[in-house]
Amino acid sequence: MKRAAALTLIALIPLLARAGTLSGLTSPESCAFPSVASAMAPVDVFVAAGPKVCASLCKRAAAQCKGYVRGYQRCALASYKNGNHYALENCALISASPAALHDCRDAVNASTKAQKGALAELVPGELDACAQWGKDCATTCAGAAL
Repeated sequence: MKRAAALTLIALIPLLARAGTLSGLTSPESCAFPSVASAMAPVDVFVAAGPKVCASLCKRAAAQCKGYVRGYQRCALASYKNGNHYALENCALISASPAALHDCRDAVNASTKAQKGALAELVPGELDACAQWGKDCATTCAGAAL
């Protein structure tokens, strides 16, 4: 019975994914690129707008950069949560004994904890990179006014 239910779910995944109901089955790799600041335009991109407008645009672009990083973080966390859920469900299907089920669940939870830990280490650095890009951009604006 459990096997039939699992096979039915597997068969329905492409259909449900197209309908958007299983978007959480995506991996964190399908989330936005976390290193946004490294993909931003050069810091002198707004200089031609004049010092005041340039500084304002730098500030807005840095805030948008941070927003993209936070969006990546939310997407990755949702992906980890969903992946953990499905992996735990799979443990129940593949484990032959209570001890094996316990071991499987422990392994899944440890993996999810490690993924979240890596994300927690990544995000602050990426947010700092966005802030630094904004500072460098504003400095360039101020220097261009001279």
